[in-house]
Amino acid sequence: MSYFINSETNVRQYPDCEYARFYQSEAQLGFWQQASLLSTHYCFIPCERAKGCVVLLPGRAEPIIKYAEVIYELHQNGYTVFAVDHKGQGKSSRVLPNSHIGYIDDFDEYVEDIYHVLDKVLTPLLKEHQQQDLAKYLLCHSMGGTIGCLLVQKYPRLFNKLVLSTPMLGVKSPLPEFMLNLLLKFMVGVRRLLKLQITYFWGQSDYRAIAFYKNRLTHSEIRYR
Repeated sequence: MSYFINSETNVRQYPDCEYARFYQSEAQLGFWQQASLLSTHYCFIPCERAKGCVVLLPGRAEPIIKYAEVIYELHQNGYTVFAVDHKGQGKSSRVLPNSHIGYIDDFDEYVEDIYHVLDKVLTPLLKEHQQQDLAKYLLCHSMGGTIGCLLVQKYPRLFNKLVLSTPMLGVKSPLPEFMLNLLLKFMVGVRRLLKLQITYFWGQSDYRAIAFYKNRLTHSEIRYR
């Protein structure tokens, strides 16, 4: 069995390239308003005679559009695709005025957001396209992997299979865990006591572009750009 894999040479003319045109013309984009009154942005691309439905959960600070090439590959290989911008990312609502800050009150909010958008949006869309009986596969990267793991633990019957790419199952800390917990509790306590505005932790800031040669994530300069 052969599979379609998009070549790097096909990316060089971006945005005037096949997968970008496909995304612009075929992606059904929308918003689902959660109980919190914040909206979750989603993308749905049905595939005729699909052999399954892939639900894609991006990583931290990754919008759906970053996965346009992956979505195109999945579709070309016969899968219906549904992707979600997590709260505070992409086109989904922000909790704080500064759109760069990915703030959340409780990590479980990510999990419940995905559960509800699958139930209220994906399920009706699959029925509309007569694909409600498709096997469902969950594809997650990084922070999406954490959300995906918690989601399938809480709702084990949602998916047939789960694929995790470098799931964020822990945070590498420069300090022992007990010291880190004490530091975090102290910092949060002081900010609450002084009623300071929610902002970044020490050393964090708004997005700053990093030169390609400094990145440690990819060898593909054209995709990085």
